Amino acid sequence: MKKFVPLFIILLFLFSSMAHALSWAYPFVVWKGKVYEVKHEDSVNKNELGRNIGKVQTQPNDMTGKYYGNASNYFPIGTKYYEINGISPT
Repeated sequence: MKKFVPLFIILLFLFSSMAHALSWAYPFVVWKGKVYEVKHEDSVNKNELGRNIGKVQTQPNDMTGKYYGNASNYFPIGTKYYEINGISPT
C-alpha cells in the first residue's frame, strides 16, 4: 500500500500534464492570406458558382493553431475553392 500512493500520485501528474489539441471557435478556410468563416446556414446554389480559384493545400496545426497557405480546419486537403458570381473574391 505504501508503494501504491506515490505511484498513483506520479501517474496522476503524468496524465494530467499531457498536451491537448485546440478546439476551434468556428470552421474556416484561408485564401490568399485572408480567413473566411464557413457558415452552413448560407448555402450557395451550383448555378451561382463561378470559376475555380484555388483549393485547400494545408491543415492548421491542432496543437499550436498555426497555419500557412490555403488552409482549412474543416475541409480536407484538395477541397476546391470557387468564386460566387456577383461577389468579388477579394
